[in-house]
Parts: sequence; C-alpha cells; structure tokens
Amino acid sequence: MKRLLFIISRPSIIGGLVALVFFINPGAMARDFTTTGEWVFSSLAGHEKGASSIYSKDMNATALWQPKLRSVGPVRLSLFLVTHPSNDSNAVVEIFAAGKASSMRVNMKAGEPRWITLGKFEFKGQGEEFVRIRHGGRGNIRLSALKLEVVDAKDGSIWQTLVLDNVVPYNPSKLLQTAPKNLREGPPNPELWKLTFSDEFNGSQLDTNVWKSAQGESWGQLLSARFPENAVVTNGLLRLVTKKENRGGKEWTSAMISTKSFRQKYGYWESRYRYAPATGLNQAFWMHPGGKDKDKVFEIDVNEGHYPSDVNATLHQSGLTSKSKRYVADYDLAADFHLYAAEWNEQEVIYYFDGREIYRVPNTKANLDMPVIYATAVLPWAGPINDSLNGASMDVDWVHVYQKKSEK
Repeated sequence: MKRLLFIISRPSIIGGLVALVFFINPGAMARDFTTTGEWVFSSLAGHEKGASSIYSKDMNATALWQPKLRSVGPVRLSLFLVTHPSNDSNAVVEIFAAGKASSMRVNMKAGEPRWITLGKFEFKGQGEEFVRIRHGGRGNIRLSALKLEVVDAKDGSIWQTLVLDNVVPYNPSKLLQTAPKNLREGPPNPELWKLTFSDEFNGSQLDTNVWKSAQGESWGQLLSARFPENAVVTNGLLRLVTKKENRGGKEWTSAMISTKSFRQKYGYWESRYRYAPATGLNQAFWMHPGGKDKDKVFEIDVNEGHYPSDVNATLHQSGLTSKSKRYVADYDLAADFHLYAAEWNEQEVIYYFDGREIYRVPNTKANLDMPVIYATAVLPWAGPINDSLNGASMDVDWVHVYQKKSEK
C-alpha cells in the first residue's frame, strides 16, 4: 500500500526549525475517503508518479474526504485537479469546517493538471470537518488528492502537511469475503451440452503439451512483459504470478498462456478463479482467433477483472464499436473463488458471473475457432501500482469448455 507523508516543522531548542517526518499506513486513513454512486479507476496519473486517480460519469455520484484532523486553528485546503476535456467545467466543491458550510465551483476541464487552493478554513479539532465533491454540470468528475496544511495562526508558517491520496472507487469494508455456496457450474440446460475441453491444473507444472506461454511479449500501455516462469502450477492451481523485476524492457513481469491445439467456435466457456489481491493488475480470461486478416479480427473477454470487485465483460469486433459491461460485484474477488463464463453462439455472446447472467451483446463477426487464453498485465487504469503487486497471483482452479450437442 502507498504511504502518507506527514511533515511537521517545529522550533528547535537552539533556534530554527526541526522537520519531523512520519509515514502512516494509508489503510488507517482509507475510511476517511468514501464515495457514493459509480466510480472507476482512471488511466490518468494522479498528483505524483505512482498515484492514481478515479472518475465518475454518474451524475448522482459524490466523493467525501473527512480527515478527522485534531488540530485546532486555520487549515489551508488544496485539491489536485486531474484535468481532461471530458471533465465537468462546473464541478461543485463543498467544505464544512467549524460549523460553517461553504461551496465553490471548479473547472476540472481546462488547463494542466495542478494543485488549486480552496482556501483557509478554521478547524475545531473535533474531526467533524469534511470536503465533498459532486457534479455541477456535464462531464466527468476526477479526483486524485486533497492536501491539508496546518497553518500557524500568528506567523502563517506551515506546521503540518497531509496529502490524502488513497482514493478508491469502492468501500472495501462492505465487500463480502465468501463466495455463494452450491453455485451452478456449467451451462444452463446441461443436457443440451457436452464437455469438449477441461484442465483442473492438478499436476506439478503447466502441461506444455496443452498450453503455450508468452515469451517476453508486451504492447501498448502494458507496464509488464510476460514470461513462462510466471505461470506456475501448484497445489491444484494455476498461478499467474506478477513480479517486480526489470525484464523485457519493463519494470514488471506477468504471464499469458493459451491452448496449443484446442480451438473451438461457439460454446460455453467457464473458469473458476480468484483475483490477485492487488490493484494495478488486469486479470483476464479471454479468447482471440489470431490471424492477419484484420477485417475478421474479434475478441471475447469473458472477464478482464480488476481487484477488488470489478468484472469487465467485452466483445471487440473489427470495424465495430466495442461492447462492454463493467459489473461491480458485492464481493472481494481475491478472498474466494468465483465463476466467470460466456455463452457464445452465432447470434450473441451472453456473460455470466457465479452462474447468473450479467450482460449480453449481439454477435456480428465472432465466428472463428478460438483457443482458451489467460493473461495478466500491469496497467495504470486497473488501479494504483505499488509493491503489493510483487508476488501476487491470479489463481485458476479449473477451466471447462462445452459445445452444444447440435453443433459440430
């Protein structure tokens, strides 16, 4: 987890100032930032390298900082603007301090990313003060950090600086830890289907007769390169391990495997797995036919998951607008195993989470045989990237692929 930096300057006994530096685990501060409505991690950088930002297009969404500061006296508040042309040019910032409420309008659309001063406010030291952000017009609202500077009332010097940047688009304390029991495995109406491929990962290593691994591949905005050593089979699980290491031109390594000979058109594709317990990682179960004919290219992402609770189901089709659904689960998806599946036929693709339909989209071009693919990648829009990723793994229990008995 990222740490919060507290700098306190105080007079020394021989004159001048002594700077005392404290690092606080932000887990203790996470409860001081809460949201309502739908928020997601943004690909835009936060107030410093490695800091994340979040955004919301939900017009009823709000974000609240309640720092519970115990200082009595003036505090200067500043907000870091993550500007973007799609942002709200009239966002509302509300401040409640010392029993008084005030508000202002902020243009999040124009200019360079920067700190803006909200003003100096009196704090009573009871921990009741807060800053709330909400929509004021059209466009997204984006957040990265709130800065508090405790000011000496006599000479205006800064006694303490706090930067609260542990912004997350969810409330981790409300996420369920245990998956539902007795989930339906396999497709609806199982009598109509036959199993055509499965792997339970019960061996001591990945079966290289069945699977092939990526060897150093990386592209686009991926911050990791993929290597065979990162795909480990142990204790009945396939573990796609993320490592912090300079290799393949990247600062991180991850994994990608695909079936060598198994390919199938249409069917019910299902896997049981557990997320890596770290943000900043794209965790994918998907299919892609490969080939050089770009007009026929398509991709079915059964799930490109982001810790702790995002399920992203997508159909990409060449020349057409991608169709995607972000489903926010009620669960910490790294705490237990869940089921992710897609029923793919000539007319549509239907996505399932824990045996329940969550999305369906018409199929226009997805009509070629495809392999099973698993992949992980370090990405900026999957959340903050920090050392908690090192050694974290997406753990796959099994994969099953079915075909309709009426299909060939």
